[in-house]
Amino acid sequence: MRIAVSRERCKGHGQCELFAPDVFEVDDEALVVLKTPEVTGSGEKDVREALLHCPEAAIFEEPA
Repeated sequence: MRIAVSRERCKGHGQCELFAPDVFEVDDEALVVLKTPEVTGSGEKDVREALLHCPEAAIFEEPA
């Protein structure tokens, strides 16, 4: 699974970091930082949860 984020859409709610802390973090500006764009295995479930719970829809799954 390949993902991307939009820092422009992000409002710093932190749901992404809550559901997938190995993949996302919120920086000092309270905006999402993508730690890795490629997620495999059990990490995919966490990223899908983060994607579903992002109130600003700032997380995207990129087409294969």
